[in-house]
Amino acid sequence: MIKRICFAIIALAILQGCEGLLFLALLPFGMEKVTPARFNNNSSFPVAVGFSYYYLSNKPGFQYVSFPDTTLVSWDSPPVNVIKPLGQWTFDFFGFGDFRDVFRTYTYSDTLSFFIFNQDTIAAYPWEKIQNEYKVCARYDFSLKDANAGLMDYFSFPPTEKMKNIHMWPPYETILKQVEDYESAH
Repeated sequence: MIKRICFAIIALAILQGCEGLLFLALLPFGMEKVTPARFNNNSSFPVAVGFSYYYLSNKPGFQYVSFPDTTLVSWDSPPVNVIKPLGQWTFDFFGFGDFRDVFRTYTYSDTLSFFIFNQDTIAAYPWEKIQNEYKVCARYDFSLKDANAGLMDYFSFPPTEKMKNIHMWPPYETILKQVEDYESAH
């Protein structure tokens, strides 16, 4: 009976996007440990952020994709978590004591990729065009070493000076220039 109640709370929390309810529902299952990765949108436009594991694919041949595959072909839809300008989003990895456990679970390698999309692009183009033309504002490829050094604790778009040595696409300076150009045009 307790499990049914917890599963009902989990389902409600997921549907309502309520992290507090989700956390409480997961406590009986030993999920009280949380490893957060906090994302700050320091741009003047809304962005959507996701990492490849969230996109379990229904497409034949794809379970999920992780680094070194940084294509979007297995993603069924764009990320739905939109972060407003100067807003923050926290990726809570429940049940993990540290990033080493997160990486073991979510990747085939020692790298976890986060993808940042301009929300205007998602609104303006069909998802297939975004996938095929790789209309990504930025992709951050965090290594386990980066995460253990605290670079995933708080990461930002556009990337900060502290982030400039992580692997990213396009390169650090290019992202900064593209954001500057976009913001001056709008």
